[in-house]
Amino acid sequence: MGDNQSKVMVLSTKVLDDQCINAREKKKSQHNTGIFIHYREN
Repeated sequence: MGDNQSKVMVLSTKVLDDQCINAREKKKSQHNTGIFIHYREN
């Protein structure tokens, strides 16, 4: 039972890591999409 709990902990930290990475990537691509949207509106 204790083993299961530690697996869940590892899983949730991995999810958090993925969210951080996704947020960082989103910030990077947001800059590009901002330019892209600007072009599409014109």
